[in-house]
Amino acid sequence: AGLAGQAGRLASYLHEHPDTSLTDIAHALATTRSHLPQRAVILATDHTHAITTLTALAQGEHTPDAITAQAAPITGRQVWVFPGQGAQWAGMGADLLDTSPAFAQKMTEC
Repeated sequence: AGLAGQAGRLASYLHEHPDTSLTDIAHALATTRSHLPQRAVILATDHTHAITTLTALAQGEHTPDAITAQAAPITGRQVWVFPGQGAQWAGMGADLLDTSPAFAQKMTEC
């Protein structure tokens, strides 16, 4: 329902803003939005095509120009974060080792 609602809102936005670059919209959606598990991609050649495809997606209709999928969860990976910040981080890792059993366990595993 959330994906369909978002498709409908985007179709309305494109209808109300016909001069908006589809490339700019695609970039913004890919880089500024949360990557939720339910995802969709539309293939469109122009605003009219995009609006038609998004409207179909919003209404739950099948169209070959709208691809939907469930993202697979990312598991089994660990990351070390070095934020490059200043003095406010001094001693943070040592403090976490003493106060967070989960952090200490993961550090030991690493």
